Order: sequence, then structure tokens, then C-alpha cells
Amino acid sequence: MKTCKSCGKDRPLSDFYGEKRNSDGRQGVCKACVKSAAEDWRKSNAGRKRETAKEYRSGDSRSRYLELKRKWHNDNRESENEKQRKRYASLVTKPIRNPVSPVKALMDARKRQLAKLNRTPKWANVAAMEEIYRDAAEFRAAGLDVHVDHIIPLRAKLASGLHVHQNLTIKLASWNDSKGNKYDPAADLV
Repeated sequence: MKTCKSCGKDRPLSDFYGEKRNSDGRQGVCKACVKSAAEDWRKSNAGRKRETAKEYRSGDSRSRYLELKRKWHNDNRESENEKQRKRYASLVTKPIRNPVSPVKALMDARKRQLAKLNRTPKWANVAAMEEIYRDAAEFRAAGLDVHVDHIIPLRAKLASGLHVHQNLTIKLASWNDSKGNKYDPAADLV
């Protein structure tokens, strides 16, 4: 139950419209009061609303809007161009990644965790693997952007590698990201 700020009546939450900013997720005024206020505004501003609609339909307001927009753009061209340059520079320095929904990201992360568990044999030297991950952490602390890469990926079309220390290597993140989940056995022969 919630008390309406307009009429003061206690009402169930379903009688209030949603509002993300409020702690309970609902507006402070009930739906009936919102509808009543909107109807009152329409009645008291009927002439004004008619005039605004008539003016817009005549096309004069649209041309006036475009004229003001053009004038503002011409007056602020340099500052807008500078904003665009800064925005572009920030995009160039940051790697652009495809937007992924949080649910898909979680599913992919869990799928990779399970693949890693399923590809870790009982005879794996866990201490040697931990040493490789520690070395990578030291490189990152020194300012290098590195990843621990599986030489033969855990999930690839051609082959699936094991999560063992012989299949792990430290690579620059840019190289590892460009490689993706691909494995080329011919590249290993060179």
C-alpha cells in the first residue's frame, strides 16, 4: 500500500505508474489523480492546444525551427567541431567492442568456465599453470596489456585443446583478441 500525494488515499502499488528513480519504483501520485490532472489541463488549455496544432500544421513553425537550428549550428560550428574531434579521439584510443547483452556475456563466461573445467585432465600440473597466470599478473602490474592464451583453443572448430601448462602462453592482448578462437596448425609448423 502507498499513500497518494495528491488525494491522500491509501492505494495498492498497482494503482501507481512506474518510476525508476523512486525507491519503490512507483510515482507518488496515483493513476486516477494523474488522469484527472491531465483532463483538467486539457480543458483549461483547449484553445492553446488548438492554436499550437494549427500553427504546426501551417508549416511556419517547422521552417522557423529549421532556421533557428541552422543559425545555432553556424554560430557554434567551431565548438561543435572541437567536441567531435575529442569524441573521435577517445573512440580511436579505446578498443571498440560489439555491445553484448549482460545475460549473453554471463552465459558465454559460464560456458568458457565449464569448457575449461572439462578440458583440465587429472594429471594437469596446476602449480605450473598458476605460475604462468602469476607471471601474466606481474606483466599487467608493470603496465603491459597481456592475456594468458591457449595455444590450441579450448573451443575451436578444427581442434579443442586441453587446459594444461603446455598449452598456455602469455601473449599481448591485441594479438590474442585478433586471433579469437581460431587454430591454424600450419602456423605452428613455421
